[in-house]
Amino acid sequence: MLMLRGLVRSLFQIGLFAALLLIPAGTWHWPRAIQFLGVCALLSLISIFCLARWAPASLEARVQRGTAKDQPTADRIASLFLAGLGLWLGSVVSVLVMPVIAAPIVARILIEEKTLRANLSGYAGYMTRVPYRLVPLAW
Repeated sequence: MLMLRGLVRSLFQIGLFAALLLIPAGTWHWPRAIQFLGVCALLSLISIFCLARWAPASLEARVQRGTAKDQPTADRIASLFLAGLGLWLGSVVSVLVMPVIAAPIVARILIEEKTLRANLSGYAGYMTRVPYRLVPLAW
């Protein structure tokens, strides 16, 4: 049942993305948008199956209505995927707007890291052992 709820929610999300991309464009003939939707659907499907198999609590947090306060940090950070979305869809303007969108996300990540370091025993050692926790070889 949990996997079914995840699949339904994913289908709704892909449909919403399709509507937000293709209705304003006024055409179905936008190969990059179709590729984007296909990749999103595939990644979503793989994620749901993997989470159902190895991390059902995380899948449960994803399918809850509203904001899940106990949702894993990794799920929240995954929103950085949006950074390359505009370029993929061919929008140069999005590159100019991205710093405005990314700034609050980066601030939140820094606050979460500070909170984890202060409140989670062993996290400071983890930070020392794993210097790049978000972007390999960069951050």
